[in-house]
Amino acid sequence: DDVAAIATQYLTDEIGVEEKNIDKILESCPQLQGLSVRDNLRPTVKFLVKEVGIGIEKMRKIIVCFPQLLGLSIKENLRPTVKYLVEDVGISQEKLNKTIFTHPQLLAYSVDNNLRPKLLLLQQHADIPKARLADCPQLLGYSLEKRIKPRHMLLAK
Repeated sequence: DDVAAIATQYLTDEIGVEEKNIDKILESCPQLQGLSVRDNLRPTVKFLVKEVGIGIEKMRKIIVCFPQLLGLSIKENLRPTVKYLVEDVGISQEKLNKTIFTHPQLLAYSVDNNLRPKLLLLQQHADIPKARLADCPQLLGYSLEKRIKPRHMLLAK
């Protein structure tokens, strides 16, 4: 339980997460209790704050709403997804930060298995230009099978 106590202490002391939110965080993401502060939590927060530019106040709120973000790999998830959103979708830095704050789960999506197929479908079949997606990246958070394709089929009739 030392790892869990250290993770909790990191969230409250270094990030400034209020004590009252710790139970909610651990309830929705119990695997956080097993993550190393040195190897996982601190590098992830540092990446999002220093490299992506998310303010620490917003980072606190994101952690409370979507603590699973702290368990994502920088190399496998965060960096490729941020790169894709900026370079391929064309999202500005300001819009990226706002999108991560309002839809942090986008960072958990696979570029190849989720985001790229959605972008292609929305561009090619729904005729939504990339610039529109850059303005409204939360569209990429919609389910391809349950929301985007059925609505596209309905509109195509």
